[in-house]
Amino acid sequence: MRLPRPGGSPRAALLALRLAVAAALLGWLFHRIGWGEVRDALATARPGFLAGALAATLAAHLVAAVRLRLLARAQDLPASVPELFALNLAAVFYGLFLPGGNFAGTAVRAWKLARGTRRYAATGVTVLIDRLLATVPLCAVGLLFWIVDEHRTGKAAPVLLLAATAAVAALTAGLVSGRARALAARLPGADRLAGPGRPLGGAAQALALVRALPPRTGASLVALTIAATLLGIVATWWLAVALQLPVPFVTLAWVRSVVMLLAMLPVTISGLGVREGALVALLAPYGVLGPDALALALLVFGVTVAAVGVVGGVVEAARVPRERAPTVDERRGVRG
Repeated sequence: MRLPRPGGSPRAALLALRLAVAAALLGWLFHRIGWGEVRDALATARPGFLAGALAATLAAHLVAAVRLRLLARAQDLPASVPELFALNLAAVFYGLFLPGGNFAGTAVRAWKLARGTRRYAATGVTVLIDRLLATVPLCAVGLLFWIVDEHRTGKAAPVLLLAATAAVAALTAGLVSGRARALAARLPGADRLAGPGRPLGGAAQALALVRALPPRTGASLVALTIAATLLGIVATWWLAVALQLPVPFVTLAWVRSVVMLLAMLPVTISGLGVREGALVALLAPYGVLGPDALALALLVFGVTVAAVGVVGGVVEAARVPRERAPTVDERRGVRG
């Protein structure tokens, strides 16, 4: 099996630039705070809570796989929950080193999901809606926790969370409501792309199937999304408990949302440097010293990203020999 080639020199240059930015940010943080103190803070981490955080993160990916299965079933895509769970872990693995980071990992997940049927439009819509469903509660739940936090500080965090919630919710509603199809019809050359078997036609058909989901399925999607979000918060909380940081659960919940949103910016690899700097800045008003905050950031990356990526890499290595080329019937299947 061959993955899509990441590209030529422009993408290699972009990867090098993002690595340089990550190295610069981390270098500045370690110079300012001191690696020795960070190392001492990491040495105090209690292994039991680290294992619990990893288990909670894997459980969140499993719940997300169940959610993706509901969306895939609506498109008649043949994928089981274990297969989708493996794809979710593989996406984290590829996101660790591909130039696009999380976006590249998501693209690989969509490509691998569509590999058997070649129904790229249906798969792309499924993965896009799944990604949006994951992002909306990340913002909204973070905003809710900020509102109820008696010790909240600053005004930038709620503005970011509110703006992100509104933007992602509007995009999701626009896609699901059918407005996207009307806008796409106005694009130059839309008439050549909207016919049967064409990209826009296939995407419109896939979105129509999402709109036709029964209310019970919609409620299940919302419940699963909230559950995955809360599991992610619990994982971050246990990492803070492992370091015995004096940060309330409610505070850490909205701080996590802000940090994850900032880490999504495609300026470094896997948010390295951005995540660490944001946590140091956001936790300082709560009496968390720089070394402790930086240690927490490194644990967040190491346990919830890198360790999950390693598990995904192992699962992917075991899956690759079993993957087969599509059959003649699959190649003749409905495309769109």
